[in-house]
Amino acid sequence: VAARRSGTMESLREGDFERRAVVVAESAVRDGTSSSMMQTMRGGDDADDVLMGDVRDVVDVAGDDTRALNPLVPVSSYVASDGDGGEAFGARKGLAGDGSANAAAASAANDGDDARAEEFAFAEVLAKVKTEGASAGAAAAMFEDACWLRARELRTRAEARRRRAPSAAAKDVVEAEALEREAHSWSLIYHLLGDGATVERESAGREIEMLNATPREDGGARGNFLPPPLRSRLRCASRDETRDPVTFRLNRIIAWLESNASSALRRAELDGTAFDGRFLRDECAWRETADALNSSAKCDPDGNPLSTSLDPDGPMRTNAVLHPSNADAEERLCKRLWKLIRAGNIREARDLCSKVGQHWRAASLGGAAGWGPAPVGLVADEELERDARKLLALRDMDTLAAQNEVDLNDDACAAECDGIGANRRALWKWTCMVAARHIAKSAKLSQLPLAQHEASVYGALCGDLQTMLTACEGDWESTTWAYARALFDLRVDSVVNSGRVLSDVADIEVGEVICDENEIENGDDDAVKRLGQPRWPTLDVINATPKTVEEILLVKLPEKFPDADAHRTVQTHLILGKTKELVLDHLLQLIFPEEELASDGERVSLRPLDAGLTRFTAHALLFLESLLAEGGGLSPGGELYFHLNKVLNLYVVHLIANKRYALVPAYVVHLRHPLLIETYANFLDLLAPAVMSRKSLCFAEASLWMDIEGLGGGGGKSQGAGGE
Repeated sequence: VAARRSGTMESLREGDFERRAVVVAESAVRDGTSSSMMQTMRGGDDADDVLMGDVRDVVDVAGDDTRALNPLVPVSSYVASDGDGGEAFGARKGLAGDGSANAAAASAANDGDDARAEEFAFAEVLAKVKTEGASAGAAAAMFEDACWLRARELRTRAEARRRRAPSAAAKDVVEAEALEREAHSWSLIYHLLGDGATVERESAGREIEMLNATPREDGGARGNFLPPPLRSRLRCASRDETRDPVTFRLNRIIAWLESNASSALRRAELDGTAFDGRFLRDECAWRETADALNSSAKCDPDGNPLSTSLDPDGPMRTNAVLHPSNADAEERLCKRLWKLIRAGNIREARDLCSKVGQHWRAASLGGAAGWGPAPVGLVADEELERDARKLLALRDMDTLAAQNEVDLNDDACAAECDGIGANRRALWKWTCMVAARHIAKSAKLSQLPLAQHEASVYGALCGDLQTMLTACEGDWESTTWAYARALFDLRVDSVVNSGRVLSDVADIEVGEVICDENEIENGDDDAVKRLGQPRWPTLDVINATPKTVEEILLVKLPEKFPDADAHRTVQTHLILGKTKELVLDHLLQLIFPEEELASDGERVSLRPLDAGLTRFTAHALLFLESLLAEGGGLSPGGELYFHLNKVLNLYVVHLIANKRYALVPAYVVHLRHPLLIETYANFLDLLAPAVMSRKSLCFAEASLWMDIEGLGGGGGKSQGAGGE
């Protein structure tokens, strides 16, 4: 899946962004007409005649001797002679007739002032879908990558100009943050509606096929192969859309949130800012504390008593502290473990614990086969591949000995030898909850920040909201993940424990008490009095967990985050499947003033256009038409088709106003036919006074996207620029 996503963006990373310097040269010689165009390009429209506005009075093409660049044509072709007696592009003067504009262009190019360069990357994705057969589901991932690439460029530029141009640097940071929020929205579309969901369905089919292909007799007691492992049943319960579509949607939401967190960790490592993830080997083995005790030290520099017990529970049990260097390393470790588990990387978290010398913590995080949270996304696929290799080894007796050697060190296989994996999984999750709450209680008494994150780590393993939410303060995605994870785990637990799909979480029953059959009941057991009967799930966990996704997004999150930005609103409505409400009640309201939406007459707005949100809305509606069932109302004849045309037409006018002429045909072609003819006729009429080379270029671009008649009314694509 990662290869599929990264491979589609090779051309974006290679050469297309290098041509932006020439685009900067064009923008530097503009005489301010773009800002005027921005104020007049949102004319009102009626259902049958959506006009693009009279842009001819705003842009003087005859006086503009620059050329719009085609991102798919080498820059050198623009430096050559224009073919009709004009000067070469590099030798032309500015609008004022002197060299001042060229000097300004060079200065702008040096500063990297390439406004909204991501528009070229988005147009290239459209070209890939049309010419190279890329799917609409894969396009969402390509849009996401384009946003991240552009945001990285802006942040790098902002850092470079932070001292000499702080206001420009701050503007770059704001634009980068907007692109990062947009990237998360594209990631949600990929996981929920795009190829991410398609891959998950295919993996679910493989899981079921493997289970059905494994011969079992007497409940797995006899047969040639092992019974289905608990972790396999866990994955099937979490990704079988046919049997439980509610859990499948929760799976996709969690995969999206964990993918965002995992990507953030990788970017921090690439940027060299992942300071909390750098640990020396055995750094958390508490050697400094042991050395201090050996030297007869009794307290730390602040006067707090040193812990004389160095077992894992020693500092908490004795209400003492570690050596300052050990305490700092412990705090960094717990924060890092929370980030890794939040990103779904439990295996990596265990490896980190082993590296820093805390093998006991690695064992406590891992549990055994399927004991931890149900994996989703790429993590689940990796486990599936591992189980598939095991099954093949069992079928091949020649490699069975080698596989048995591997299984000797595999706690996941050893945990199921007695056939009571599900029962012990419930006991392990209850133990994690008890440990998390005990640590959280100690954290309140000691005011230790490491205890807060440590409690959240163990709370995340069992889905205990009471301890998870303390580490999510102020983070919308982490809070959403905690709520969704808790609900998801309850639904999966129901299938694993009882084999029954949970129709309503309100109907879930408290787990049975887990105890040894040979245990002598003792009503005076002190542990039972302090911790309660061992069972999973417990009544308080059930009561604290939201019962539906709607309750999470419409009740719980607004209480904690009352001021949601535009992309949070988009994400909420996409998750809930409310496309119509998203378009009519939010996106159009953000792009168009209210008076323009309520009127069919042509109006002019003085409110600045949000170019980034307009670009996102135009592309999102285009691709949602392909991804949603029955077009989501965006197909021709649908109730949202008129609004799709309205947004696309606005984006086309924006491109024309900013002289992105090469990009216009890629979007005009998606308009309904009468509007396409009207808009492109106005555009060509606008170019009438231009030089022949520009008109030939625009004609060639249009012929790539739509049929254009040539000389004598002949069919257009074969006519090419000669038809013009």
